[in-house]
Amino acid sequence: MAAWEALLTRPQETVERCSHWMQDVDRLNSGYGLVRTEVQEIDYNTGAPLGRVKPRISLVDQVGLTHQALDVGVGISQVLPVVVAAQDDRASIVSIEQPELHVHPAVQVGLGDLFINGAIERGLSFLLETHSEHLILRLLRRIREAAQEGNTEHINPDLLGVYYLANENGHIIATRLPVNSEGDFDTPWPKGFFEERGPELF
Repeated sequence: MAAWEALLTRPQETVERCSHWMQDVDRLNSGYGLVRTEVQEIDYNTGAPLGRVKPRISLVDQVGLTHQALDVGVGISQVLPVVVAAQDDRASIVSIEQPELHVHPAVQVGLGDLFINGAIERGLSFLLETHSEHLILRLLRRIREAAQEGNTEHINPDLLGVYYLANENGHIIATRLPVNSEGDFDTPWPKGFFEERGPELF
């Protein structure tokens, strides 16, 4: 709910950035953008105006029809606050639990680019708790691509910290998984995390 309210008061530029991230094919490609409009409530029986004009944020689909959050899948309402947090200039540290929740794997991959963009363009630091291999793989891919292109100024292994948390004898142990410039981990995932991928592919 806070994301919707933030979009009502933030500059139009923020709404447009969030809309681009939501709908552009090379970004999240969710099928929905955002539009901020002014609405006047009226009396159903008389048509007389009620109160003042209020801003409203709506989702707009690919054919231009507007929808409210309750009219679309839960994944859209889950990912919108993530997009707003990553594009809002007021924050410095953004903490998100399971940003991938209820969204398509293609959107999960796009979230990696969203977080990189927020870090580079907005100077944000992200603390993410995730179970998404898709998200991690996109971050690793961008590190690999940056190294191959000789453009490690914005994204490099030093800017990404991946930690595996495990409960051992009643204590939470955090293990850092070092990332190299080839976009890979220097050590294997502890306890076979993500190891299901190999047998499913081959």
